[in-house]
Amino acid sequence: MTVDGDDALFAKIGAAGLSNCFSEYHAAGPGMAGGFLGFTTFRSKAQLDARLATLRPLLGNVQPVPYVVYNLIPGKNAGMRTDKTIIVYFDVKGMTEAQYEQTLDGLKKAGQIDHPGRLYHVAFKTPEGLKVIDVWSDAETFQAAGQTLVPIIMSTGLTPPQPMIYGAHAIRIPTQADRNVDIVLSDYAAFGRGDIATIQASLSDNCNWTHAGDPAVVPFAGTFVGKADVGRFFENVGKSLQVTQFEPGNYHASDREVSCTVLIKGSVLSTGKTFTSTVQQTFGFDATGKVSEWSTKGDVSSLEAAFK
Repeated sequence: MTVDGDDALFAKIGAAGLSNCFSEYHAAGPGMAGGFLGFTTFRSKAQLDARLATLRPLLGNVQPVPYVVYNLIPGKNAGMRTDKTIIVYFDVKGMTEAQYEQTLDGLKKAGQIDHPGRLYHVAFKTPEGLKVIDVWSDAETFQAAGQTLVPIIMSTGLTPPQPMIYGAHAIRIPTQADRNVDIVLSDYAAFGRGDIATIQASLSDNCNWTHAGDPAVVPFAGTFVGKADVGRFFENVGKSLQVTQFEPGNYHASDREVSCTVLIKGSVLSTGKTFTSTVQQTFGFDATGKVSEWSTKGDVSSLEAAFK
């Protein structure tokens, strides 16, 4: 990966309406001694899986390597980036959780656990033990903090590694619109695996859920109100259809709404007839970030014909 490659990748992601669609934090940049480092943190593996399912067609040769996060310390200025901001990778050999915790205790006693120059800190598990990545406001601040950090690391019995330093070409944190897209992607992934409870958990108590079509023909057409009623909607879908293709795309997002086009193909179980529909689905969000409205609009004549 290069700076140009990183920019090109995020240009493609942006064109798909997913510009900053990363769960918690993303930073990337070139190394002072060569190479390129990029990392992203997610709240859960399910969220990572949902993200990768959407982004994989855009990633090309980029192959993310997942690790389990052990600890996160977001700084007060996590989203700040200047030309001096750096990413620091500590390739510590064999660091145990006990040694890591001892290091944190030492930083707390020294009053540096919330150092204002440290924008972000993540410790993650690898087969070789814990590793650490920090984002710092600038190299001078990091070097000054190292005068305190190095003796603390040594006191745990570890040999302080030579940190690998990268310039922070980009720092990306999610906006509310990004978080809304995140919920939509999570709900789509849940639909794919038949996990209706996850979808219901994303809804407001009085969510309005509307699908185009004639309710006298299509058993899941019409408006369903509330989580239990939305559950009935999905029950009707499951009893009626065999979905063979479900492809959302062309996302458009704001603080209160996400819309996308969805190509849906399948067959009606009672008739055996197939259908193809391209519809517009819209998710509306309330002030708490819950889905308060959902609608499917567009030409569903193929779907209705398959029921007849």
